[in-house]
Amino acid sequence: MTQHDLVRRGRRLIPTLALGAVLAVSLAFGSVTARTSSGPSTAGSCSVSPASVARLADYTVTGTSLGANTIVRLWVTDASGTTAWSLQTDATGTTAVTWHSYVTGTSTATFYTSSGRKSTTLASCSFSVY
Repeated sequence: MTQHDLVRRGRRLIPTLALGAVLAVSLAFGSVTARTSSGPSTAGSCSVSPASVARLADYTVTGTSLGANTIVRLWVTDASGTTAWSLQTDATGTTAVTWHSYVTGTSTATFYTSSGRKSTTLASCSFSVY
């Protein structure tokens, strides 16, 4: 295993461990939910730019119509695992994150929201890494 492989795994492991710690604390002390006056949308959309990404290049995942000023979760899954973020949408229900491609193949980006123990998929899209 090269040093680059170890750095890459560390970059993917840290967000996953952080998410696991947050989930463990949430389960220990009850569910944490984000409340907004408008509530989340169930008819959002997802896009990735560029739609076909070179390995080790940056890409941007954008979610729209996800609900105004709502906390959403974004999971990007590829052949090596899942990277997760908690993001806040703006007043139009839009949020975005820029990340790096590490593994070739098809990746999937999915936006979720949760209420109590129930998660709802708001939007999902796939993209290829070559």
